Amino acid sequence: MTTPTIPSTRRIGYLDSIRGMAALAVVIFHSNAWLDFTKDTNFNSSIPTHILNIFFNGHNAVCLFFVLSGFVLSLKYVKKNDIQEVSYVEFILKRIFRLYPAYWFVLIIAALYTSADSVVFFQELPLLIFGNNTLIPPSWSLIAEMRMSLIFLFLLVLAMRNVKLLFVAAFLFWFLFGFRVYVLHFCLGILLAMNFDKIQQLELSKAKRYVLFFIGFLLCSFEQIHFIIVPHENFKATNTELGFFLGAFGCVIWLVLAMSAPKFQKRIETKPLLFLGDISYGLYIGHWLIFVNILEPHFEWFLSKIGSFYLTHIIVRYGLVIPLSLLFATFLYYVIEKPFIKWGYNIAKKYKDKLVLKLN
Repeated sequence: MTTPTIPSTRRIGYLDSIRGMAALAVVIFHSNAWLDFTKDTNFNSSIPTHILNIFFNGHNAVCLFFVLSGFVLSLKYVKKNDIQEVSYVEFILKRIFRLYPAYWFVLIIAALYTSADSVVFFQELPLLIFGNNTLIPPSWSLIAEMRMSLIFLFLLVLAMRNVKLLFVAAFLFWFLFGFRVYVLHFCLGILLAMNFDKIQQLELSKAKRYVLFFIGFLLCSFEQIHFIIVPHENFKATNTELGFFLGAFGCVIWLVLAMSAPKFQKRIETKPLLFLGDISYGLYIGHWLIFVNILEPHFEWFLSKIGSFYLTHIIVRYGLVIPLSLLFATFLYYVIEKPFIKWGYNIAKKYKDKLVLKLN
């Protein structure tokens, strides 16, 4: 089987499509959280919501983001004959210009819209301390992204020297320095990048693919399945840390299946899905503002006009939230993200000789 060529830009279309679908799953996941099955019925349980969330699993969509970040950030460096060294300063500057501008823009709007306390606003600006994400709750994952960015190149250097050292360092950062379980996802992403050529050449039978897909599904659905088997009122009582740990391996299995399936890749490399991948970051950080801050305060008004809770939920929390979030994400992509990514790239190039790390 011919190995697909990696584009010179290192962008891989089908992975962008997967990222876009994951971002949309997060939006639906958050919408599902407001789906109360006690309304208009005598069904006094949230189990149906958790069944829905098996298929629109926001937590494991974030797992996928983390693994993909580890993969994408390291892919261009793992070819030893390609790049021998990397500037830590250049790398961090690119990450700053990638993550902060759109986030700060949404943060400012959220703060103004909610009349947030200035102390809260300035606590959330740095994106470095877990717990400082009340204005944009989904930004907890951006905190993990930025914290991982600070140590990522050191993990990559260790991986390219000795994979065992990578996981020793990962567990040290996890248990001793408060980086949490998410460090594992980035390390698994590094391993995927290091073995990308081999993964692309995998030839798996349909039976093996179905079995692996189902194993990945079970790993990624731990939280929801746990709730269905052991119901409880407080969703947070679910072992989220274990769910993220298992989800990391489930996402790796799914990505390996995608990376070794050319027909599947071609099927999802459509213009709409590729565009969804382009705007996925804006969709992720912007949908909460549209959903919770702008539309949700008017839900009761919509309900009074429509009558049915379920129909109102579908019209407002899906029918309005999703398209408005997509429009806002498109605005963020073209007006904020693209210009700042370009500026960041040009600025970072000036520091390519600063704090250089040898990759091998």
